Amino acid sequence: MDTIEQQILSQSDHEENLFALTELVRERRAHLLRFILRRVRDPAEAEDIMQQAFFEAVKGIRQFREDSKISTWLYGIASKLVTNYLCKSPRAIYRWVDESVLELDASYACDPHGAVALRDLLGRLQHHLGMLPEEMRETIFLVAVEEMSYAEAAACLHIPVGTVRSRISRIRAYLEERLVEEGAGYTSVTRNCTTP
Repeated sequence: MDTIEQQILSQSDHEENLFALTELVRERRAHLLRFILRRVRDPAEAEDIMQQAFFEAVKGIRQFREDSKISTWLYGIASKLVTNYLCKSPRAIYRWVDESVLELDASYACDPHGAVALRDLLGRLQHHLGMLPEEMRETIFLVAVEEMSYAEAAACLHIPVGTVRSRISRIRAYLEERLVEEGAGYTSVTRNCTTP
C-alpha cells in the first residue's frame, strides 16, 4: 500500500485525514483524469467527473473497508460515475480522430523499415481494439495502460479476478489471430525496434 494511503487509513483526526486525501488527489489526479478521458472524451466533462470522484471519496472515506488500495477504490468510484454519465449521454462515447494520435505512441528507436512497420502495427492494433466490446477495452486499458494488477483491475471493474484473466487471455488471442491473418508480422517489428 502506498505511503499516502497508509497515512489516510491511520489518521483518526478528521483534519489530518483530509490533508492525506489532498495528497492522494495531487498524486493520482493525472492518472485518474487519463482513465476517465479514455471513456468520456470531453476534457471538461472528464474534469467534472474527476472532481466528483474525489468529492465522493472524501465524503465516503469512513466507509472504506480496506479490502483494496484506496487508489483502486477511487478508480471504482470514477468508473461508476463515468458509467452513469455515459448512460445519460450516449453520444459522448464516440470521438473521431486521425492517425496523428499514434505519433504519441510511436517508438523512434526503430530503423526506418521498423518505424513504418510499427506504425502499421499500431494502426492495426488500434483498429482491432476498437472492435472489442467496451468491457474488454476497459479491462485491457486498466491492465496494459494503467499498469494495474489483475486484482486491482477486478476491484475497479467490480468483477472477479478470474474474469479479468479470461478477458486478457481472450484479447491477446484475438489480437494475435487477427494480426497473423493480416500478415502484420508483429514479431519482426519488435525485433527491429528497441525500447528507449
